[in-house]
Amino acid sequence: MRKLLHVVTLLSLLTTSTVTAMADSRITAVLNPAWRFQVGDPQPEPIAVNYDASKWELVSLPHSQLLFQTDLTGYARQGRNVGWYRREFQVPPVWLGKRLFIEFQGAMQATTLWVNGSEIGSYAVSGYDSFHFDITPHTKGGRNVLAVKVDNRPSRELPPDGVQADFILFGGLCRDVFLHVTDTLHLTFAWEAREAGVRLTTPRISEKEAVLAAESTVRNDGAKPRKCSLITELREKGGTVLAAMLQEQEIPAGADFTFKQTSPPIARPHLWSPDDPYLYQVHTVLHESGSEIDHVQTAFGFRWVRFDKTNGFLLNGKHLKLVGANRHQTWPFIGNAVPNGLHRRDAEQLKAMGVNWVRLSHYPQDPDFLNALDELGLMAVAEPPTWMEAGGPVWMSNLEKSFRSMIRRDRNHPCIILWAPCINHQRADPALVRAAIEEDPTRDRGQDTVPLPMSFVRRDVPGGGALSIEHTGHKFPAARGARQMSYRVVENHKARVETNVNREYEQAQRHWEQLNAAYQKTDNAGLAVWCMYDYNTFHNTTEPGMVWHGVCDLFRIPKYSYYWHQSELTTTPMAYLVHIDDTHAAVFSNCERITLWQDEGSGYKKLTTRKPETSYPTEKGEVIQYALHHPPFLFSISPGTLALKAEGLVGSAVKATADWRKPGAPAALSLEADRPVITADGADLSRIIVTAVDTNNVPVDTGDLPVTFAAEGEGQLIGENPVNLRAGKMIILAQSGFIPGKIAIKASAPGLTPASVMVETKPVGPDIDMPKVLPSAHPAQNPIRGVAR
Repeated sequence: MRKLLHVVTLLSLLTTSTVTAMADSRITAVLNPAWRFQVGDPQPEPIAVNYDASKWELVSLPHSQLLFQTDLTGYARQGRNVGWYRREFQVPPVWLGKRLFIEFQGAMQATTLWVNGSEIGSYAVSGYDSFHFDITPHTKGGRNVLAVKVDNRPSRELPPDGVQADFILFGGLCRDVFLHVTDTLHLTFAWEAREAGVRLTTPRISEKEAVLAAESTVRNDGAKPRKCSLITELREKGGTVLAAMLQEQEIPAGADFTFKQTSPPIARPHLWSPDDPYLYQVHTVLHESGSEIDHVQTAFGFRWVRFDKTNGFLLNGKHLKLVGANRHQTWPFIGNAVPNGLHRRDAEQLKAMGVNWVRLSHYPQDPDFLNALDELGLMAVAEPPTWMEAGGPVWMSNLEKSFRSMIRRDRNHPCIILWAPCINHQRADPALVRAAIEEDPTRDRGQDTVPLPMSFVRRDVPGGGALSIEHTGHKFPAARGARQMSYRVVENHKARVETNVNREYEQAQRHWEQLNAAYQKTDNAGLAVWCMYDYNTFHNTTEPGMVWHGVCDLFRIPKYSYYWHQSELTTTPMAYLVHIDDTHAAVFSNCERITLWQDEGSGYKKLTTRKPETSYPTEKGEVIQYALHHPPFLFSISPGTLALKAEGLVGSAVKATADWRKPGAPAALSLEADRPVITADGADLSRIIVTAVDTNNVPVDTGDLPVTFAAEGEGQLIGENPVNLRAGKMIILAQSGFIPGKIAIKASAPGLTPASVMVETKPVGPDIDMPKVLPSAHPAQNPIRGVAR
């Protein structure tokens, strides 16, 4: 049986924090590093202050209760379990008299918190929501102890669990945890109510001018009335203040007050768009007697959107075809426990592919992913945690609560263009529609004001302003590296076997045919491919525990379709060459012309120079004209060709090149670190990509050799080890320890030259609550985590 390697750098959990204690304004400390963890329910419950958890595993957040192989071996038996977490933190004297809050960005899926042995409360609505607890009454100066129970056992009351789902609910404290320290007079958390936190809107906006409206809710937790002033500043990226709004108010003890402020007109606002994702900063500052006592900063983009039944989608008054992808947030091995750096990496990969929007399927996603979408200029459609079927009354009540919480938390993100108040892609639910209108009437609603159909009929997309939220997907799964293969397809309750010469290439072809149809229908707002990444599931699988619907595989390695999207949707000259079979090749490029060179064994000879295709035949013999910006370039090649070289021409200049060589036998391995620098917080990750190459360093894309990994230094590995390559490639994850330094990763395979790569781990930032002294502990104190069997 393969094992998951997770060799942990062992540290003693100390109580001295690196977070600087200040006497005024808000302090936010990240509590991700150095928790003690145990899976299962210990007896007695480990809530007492002096409970001995020294033999529990030492972990950092985000954290998955268990690690699993890609085929989910053992998940059905052990995957849905209870996990316990314990952690200490210090309260310095200057915090006494303040308010202390613990914020969870998400925990899968029912959470109970104890502080110093006292139960604070529980949150059991959805595992994807952000929530908080006020821990002030139960904290004291000096050492304080947190105990958290996270229950991921199946529940018929918590969405999306309860009825049916096609994605996996991996357990754990799977997102960031924060400690907030505020004055007794403070801004509230956005998810508490419709009037809570900071809410930003634009009651008037155009290219000529815009007006910013701000609603900011302040709570007085003190015993006496407090007179304060709230200043809201709109600042440019460089810090220049463009507008400032001031309002004074006396707030009674125990009361909330919502400040409602409107800016003067902002002349010629810098509009947010995919091509220019400009973000202003809104500073909400609470003052009393001339001193700052609370401060919240919000990124904000000026933009407006409109869905039109005749003209499709318009951004800032200009027509734009929405071309996007669905994104599941889960990663291999770690499930939902995705650190911010990998969320950012997913967003960067989507942007590099060229899409302009993302469907956040099928749940509220990590706030850091939304931040990355804002910064990179990717729009998004957000939806509550569902799949296919609604549950009972309690389930529906929790779904509405989760939906409202998501809207309140995410309403200021310019990337969000649409709320989807429905059960997955089905009709809009009246309660969710009402919730969306009450919480945020400034945005349209999917299946209520904007149709959100699925487009699984080949070359057919709907009009009438519809946004097709899925296409192709499970109707044509294709594994990365799939050449000639057969696949059983069920349509209209009838089964047939489909055989493809190069299924991965045909997947790309079906994707461009679908977009071509969307371009030809101007009243279609756009579409999204199902999906960006292959994902783990037990539903309708194409291999145990996984489906092959993605433009990239589960390991974030691109398939052919990724490069076709890039050729169609990006402007920097590029070319990608596909050897379809012995007599056919294709080039995906955004250049004007392609010159193809062919080597049959005696050196390269020019084959031809071509423009892109203008039309294509269907399987029924029809001829369809291309409306694509950059249709593919298709070539006939000689049987036995050993190498191809493509030159992309713009005018007479070569602006891009691509090549293909017939690989020889595997001779060596190569290693690449996707993120060569990560943070030494015990949780950050880098994707390590291993590739089999021949003696000429050509990737051998048919190899399935077993590869073994090893690591030395300040970190550890997570992944199947050893592992068989898939189409000549595979990954393992390198995770940081708590000490800055380097991780040396090596990969070896029988008969091949080994490879190595280095990952640097940098010190954490000042907002991370980290022990100052980190002595090593004996390995026996912390067991190696193994795969669930």
